[in-house]
Amino acid sequence: MDPRGTSVRTSDGLIHSLLSMPPRRTISPPPSPVVATTGTPAKRRQVRIASNDNSGPMPIELFLYRIEDYRSSSEPYPLPLPNRLRDATPEFLKRMNGIPSLKTYCMRILKSHSLGYGIMKLFMRSKPGYIDGEDEQPLLQINVDTPDQTSTSRWSMARKEIKSLREKHGLGDVIVELIDPKRVFVRSTFPISPSHPVIRPWENVRPRVAKYLDESCRGLWTSVCIFKVGPDARNTQYMVVITVAPRAECNWKLVQSTVKDVVNSEVQRLNVTLRGEVGVDIVPGWAKQNPLFTTRELSGKSLLNEWVTYPQMGGSIGVQGSQGGGTLGGFFKLDRPGGPSIPVMLTNHHVVTPADQDIAAAAETHQFGVCPTTPSTHPTRKTIVFPAVNDHMATVTNCSTASFANNQRQANFRKEIAERRDADLPGQPYLHHNLAHLQATRPRLDRVHQELTNFPQAFGKTLISSGRAMTEDDPPHYIDWALVEAASTALWQPPGQNHLPAASELRKSTPDKYMNIAEDGLAPLTYIPGDPPKAFTTFGPLEKGEWYFKKGRTTGVTAGVCHGTEMLVSIWSKEKRTVEYEDGSTAPEYIYTGSDKSLEAIIINYHKNGCQSSFCEDGDSGALIFDAYGNCCGLLFASYSNQVSPLSEFQPETVNAGLVMPIERVRESIERKTTPRDEYGLATGLPSVLNIA
Repeated sequence: MDPRGTSVRTSDGLIHSLLSMPPRRTISPPPSPVVATTGTPAKRRQVRIASNDNSGPMPIELFLYRIEDYRSSSEPYPLPLPNRLRDATPEFLKRMNGIPSLKTYCMRILKSHSLGYGIMKLFMRSKPGYIDGEDEQPLLQINVDTPDQTSTSRWSMARKEIKSLREKHGLGDVIVELIDPKRVFVRSTFPISPSHPVIRPWENVRPRVAKYLDESCRGLWTSVCIFKVGPDARNTQYMVVITVAPRAECNWKLVQSTVKDVVNSEVQRLNVTLRGEVGVDIVPGWAKQNPLFTTRELSGKSLLNEWVTYPQMGGSIGVQGSQGGGTLGGFFKLDRPGGPSIPVMLTNHHVVTPADQDIAAAAETHQFGVCPTTPSTHPTRKTIVFPAVNDHMATVTNCSTASFANNQRQANFRKEIAERRDADLPGQPYLHHNLAHLQATRPRLDRVHQELTNFPQAFGKTLISSGRAMTEDDPPHYIDWALVEAASTALWQPPGQNHLPAASELRKSTPDKYMNIAEDGLAPLTYIPGDPPKAFTTFGPLEKGEWYFKKGRTTGVTAGVCHGTEMLVSIWSKEKRTVEYEDGSTAPEYIYTGSDKSLEAIIINYHKNGCQSSFCEDGDSGALIFDAYGNCCGLLFASYSNQVSPLSEFQPETVNAGLVMPIERVRESIERKTTPRDEYGLATGLPSVLNIA
């Protein structure tokens, strides 16, 4: 181990880093924009809330709220838009209906401030996956069609009067929000061609921007990259997007202006002509791949509609007895020099590592991964099952519910048919048709219900995995892969189970979804394999500006464009200490001590209507990435989400892009991991090679 205790060089020659290990170095206290303020955190917070200025240190949520002209909320720290809105509960409706004049009063207030006509709506609001956003809260939302050139101060005055009206009627727990849904800014992120002239100046200044963010924001920022950003693909601006941790507190206005000056100065120096300046967006968000990066566990997904009794590419897998899970990438063989090939399945290291294991075991697994010489009985060699435990439970529940509903509907149709017959009424063909359909589907439900009693089923053990590794490049790239050895060849039937998504499957999963974006140097959407599907047989490169496809456990078949430049991801380590304030009170505080940074390829998906959509979601980790010709080009290992993007159609969160490792990087890492070495780290033999089964 390194004397500083921060990295370990293992037999594969990679540097493995741990968030939980001692700090690599201590960063000196940063200069402004983080400004020291006397008093307790509560006193400092009151000062910031009282001001309408967006300068000075403040939580990112407050900064976003203050720069938004078309939203006014009764909350001091309103959750960033968009929020998940559900119909108001009967109890909430009853409370509001007990005040019949409330709507009239609200409309009068809007009129008195020249805000036009408003539509009052009642919702239960939440933002799943976000800090303090899981619980639903009652929301009185007034949608306003704002006249042009309306002073934003009128929004605040109208909201304060409505807030007072709310408190007068005993509705203090109800959030009041005025919003212009047509003008409020919900951001979509779009890819840029690698040949676009804005890429060069950005890549030139990226190290400087990262250094400045380290000094000014410490452990608050999580990623930075340049994109096209806007409400839709036809109304965009080139924007450097900096994601930061939720509730992160800093002088975001100063950070924004400083980064903007750095980038645009380089654009001018290189004489690059753009439509307007490059902007800077600072938003809450993260790159995530496991429970370290999310606030909730992976929820179960019912597999009833696609149920099969054997593992398949893109299917659900998990660790035996663990609540996590992910995607089976595909079936391969590990060709060993001088020995027989081993049938293996490729997925991610974090997919085959239980999220609920103890800290010591997790540290060992993430630091070293699973080595070729690890005994089969070692605790790091986990038994892998299909489907994942959560998905199996969800499928059993769904199957039971569907069987009960099938019985009820059959009984209802029989009753209606009998009543019409007894009343000498003419028969209705649709009744007999629907009854026949229910009777035909019932045997499958019974069969699946019986088969589920034999699952989850073990099909292999972790053979080798990368751990949390990074390459030795500068800056490095993240490595996250695992090979699962077959427990029985009866469960492995390649190449039949290595089938690519069929063109019809892509159309069924995403009907008429993607638009031809042969603009700005990006390639148009094409897909060659066609119908019937064929097995993939070759590897290919991961190239920027090209379309790629994947089939994952959660979102199924989706497509997206590989962005024209890589994203810089930052993962910080921290230490806890106790801070004493002037009044003698104490509070815990975290000191950020260093970070691991990596450059990652990112794939972004968007619809025919020009809005961003999710390329992947939680549970898609481990999916293989294919190009338009069916070549295997990469391995999905994480998602990227900023929390002000449109809502996802797959999960109750905002949309995600995918972070991808090129497949050649995975194969090279496997070769380094399997190369026999002496005590000095020198190779003493040939490596094993990953090939397609």
